[in-house]
Amino acid sequence: MAGNHELGNKIRQIRELKKASLADIASASHLSEKQLEQIENGEIQPALGIISRIAAALGVRVGTFTDNHESRSAVVTRADEVGRVRTSTRISFDPLALTKDDRNMEPSIISINPETGDETELSTHEGEEFLYILEGQMRVEYGNETFELHPGDSIYMDSIIRHRIASADGKPVRAISVIYMPI
Repeated sequence: MAGNHELGNKIRQIRELKKASLADIASASHLSEKQLEQIENGEIQPALGIISRIAAALGVRVGTFTDNHESRSAVVTRADEVGRVRTSTRISFDPLALTKDDRNMEPSIISINPETGDETELSTHEGEEFLYILEGQMRVEYGNETFELHPGDSIYMDSIIRHRIASADGKPVRAISVIYMPI
């Protein structure tokens, strides 16, 4: 997906297709109408947790917002085909299965740029998440616990528990992420 405007347009199209009002989806995703409108207009970059809540409110997978391809049962994503999606100034992700429209998981490479100072709020949404650290040191706040993960470490967690990921040492982090969200 190219950017916020495209994401916002897709959210608006799905909302209108489902004949849902801005107020209905904003309320169901715990956002103000103004916030949802700004997202739909491409004025703000929502964090992945917010995108997840909007998807749940619309009854679709997060990947529905990036699907633009014919459905296939097996998908190969070549290194030069990976496209970056920025969910905030601090976190971006490279989806690894964009051409698989009927997927139940969202595999991606997450990159955290700690230099921006953009601290995201704690996130909560339906489903499960798996993170495998490739480079750097990641801090995972999960409920009342905090974990520090290093290359080769992984964490599997229920996404309904409030959580946040960040750099543990102020340096960039890269990780494989797989998010499962039931519809």
